[in-house]
Amino acid sequence: MVIGMAIRRGKALFVVKEPIDKTKQAEDFCLQHNLQLEILYELLPHTEFMNKLLTVEWYLDLKGLTSKDVISVSAIEALIQGCKVLTDTGDIVTEFTTSSFYDYLLLYRGYYNEICRSS
Repeated sequence: MVIGMAIRRGKALFVVKEPIDKTKQAEDFCLQHNLQLEILYELLPHTEFMNKLLTVEWYLDLKGLTSKDVISVSAIEALIQGCKVLTDTGDIVTEFTTSSFYDYLLLYRGYYNEICRSS
């Protein structure tokens, strides 16, 4: 079932991710762009999250965890579901590219290697 853009238009989804809460930044963006904001404080089961993305125009990928301009897996999923994505740097991403996914893999492979070394 595909939900039309008319139903999605004007809605944004933001997932609060600890330890850095970027709720204020999400609220400010939605206020500036006249968007209705839905905030999730808990992760949803994957299928439910993917269905939720079908109901919104925007996914706010405000992680606050990296200084590198890379989108999260959730943002990649949002792009695949047809959402626009706002990044930590204020960039707006509207299409999935293989370089986005490649940058993600490089960044998180580095984190994984650091964690393994420190264990």
